[in-house]
Amino acid sequence: MAQVSKDKSRASGTADTSRARWLLLAAVGVLGAAVLWFALAAKQRLEQRPESLSVAYVGSQGCQSCHVDRHASWALTYHRTMTRAFPSAEANEKTVQDAFDGRLLQAFGATARPVQRDGKFWFDYLDAQQQPLASIEVKRVVGSNRYQQFVTQDAEGAQPTESYYRIHYLWHNEEQRFVHMNAAFLGADTQHHDAQVTSWNATCLFCHNTGVQPKLNNLADIRTRGARGEAVNFVLDARFDTRVAELGIGCEMCHGPGAEHQQRMQSAPNRWISKLFAVADKSVTHPDKLSAARSNDVCGACHAGRTPKSVESVMDLYQNGPSFRPGDDLRAHVTPIAYDTPSPDSSNPQLFAHRFWDDGGVRLSAYEWQALNAS
Repeated sequence: MAQVSKDKSRASGTADTSRARWLLLAAVGVLGAAVLWFALAAKQRLEQRPESLSVAYVGSQGCQSCHVDRHASWALTYHRTMTRAFPSAEANEKTVQDAFDGRLLQAFGATARPVQRDGKFWFDYLDAQQQPLASIEVKRVVGSNRYQQFVTQDAEGAQPTESYYRIHYLWHNEEQRFVHMNAAFLGADTQHHDAQVTSWNATCLFCHNTGVQPKLNNLADIRTRGARGEAVNFVLDARFDTRVAELGIGCEMCHGPGAEHQQRMQSAPNRWISKLFAVADKSVTHPDKLSAARSNDVCGACHAGRTPKSVESVMDLYQNGPSFRPGDDLRAHVTPIAYDTPSPDSSNPQLFAHRFWDDGGVRLSAYEWQALNAS
């Protein structure tokens, strides 16, 4: 009887062990399936491109902690220094590269004198007897390689607005001299002294800064006045409450807004899954992984002559900024111009034709996209 009892006990123990082993294997299988499901679901999320217009910008500093080498490489480029505020923590004698030494500048019927006062940079304007007429303070500088242009801020009223204007002179780095803006553009020698003074918010803003929102805040008034047949000088009449994610050309100009990417990659499992499956997060764009055409369009967003596709898109542009994001088809957002593109200005039928040679080759800088696609 004792032997039978032992055999039964041994058989029962063996069955319990086998059952436990199967339960453990089942649990491991369920856990593995759950992990695999989670990993595949996370991989799928990483491969989804969000609606880019809804994604916020974080600025190049937001990229630095994970992309130290890339950030350091970008920081050495002229793109980074394309637009800088003055005065600022970064601004110093090297930010403004020019000879603000009081020498008189005489061009197009006017006299100006670039000077420094109290750590600030000014253009003093003088009459024929060299008596002061006005002083314009440099608030921002645009460019740091070939030229440096100067921007002042609208000081109308008690507080300055976010409306800025490009003023009369640029600094030519190679020749180490000031050049009147009229002479920097092809035009008649009879141009008015103010001919190239323009709104920074409506022109320079879009390609020399990152994550721009012009926020034209008197658009309704301008449209109403235009509808009544009143003369509207957009440069002088437009008022902006402009916001930028970053002055200058930052990482997100070519990779797209980075807030979603930053949020995704702060998750350790997402980082692990990205490496495990060798999958890039699609919430940002990798230009080298795009087709040749789409990769070129990333550059063409600034390096192409283009016009908005409609009046409505003009209005949206001056409110919310460009709708194009890296990875998009550029032609879906703008109309690239060519030698034979009709001019929208009946008084200037050669508006676009004069930007090209007669054989269709481009004459202007920043039209590299057209030259590349014609080659």
